[in-house]
Amino acid sequence: TTSYSSSVVPLILVGAGMGIFASPNRATIMSSVPSHRRGVAAAISTTLVMIGSAFSIGMVFLLFTQVMPLQTVQNIFTGSSTPTDATGFTFVPKFMDSLHLIFFISAILMLVSVIPSIMRPHLGKKFLSFLGKS
Repeated sequence: TTSYSSSVVPLILVGAGMGIFASPNRATIMSSVPSHRRGVAAAISTTLVMIGSAFSIGMVFLLFTQVMPLQTVQNIFTGSSTPTDATGFTFVPKFMDSLHLIFFISAILMLVSVIPSIMRPHLGKKFLSFLGKS
């Protein structure tokens, strides 16, 4: 029941967020390696992005099946889900609970992943000066 116009803004925000992160991230990676090793660096970077994507899809399905019955998850993602009673889709509350759990765990993983970046010597000093703890 979601209209096209109400989907546009979230999709634009997701695309803008990816663009704001991905391009500078890739530029930083490429500028940190010698020019004769940029092909290897690009391959490793792309491989890590693909591994992250595959891991996140697996994590999403694992968490969905922890909150909802496996058959319901399969029906949702194969498009064969049907209302189970006259009031509508009874799996929606559990589906939303599982989405909240997935976003919560993803946020924790992202916050934890900031730590290695801050641990880099020159970035750590910039971060501490940003916090006012020079």
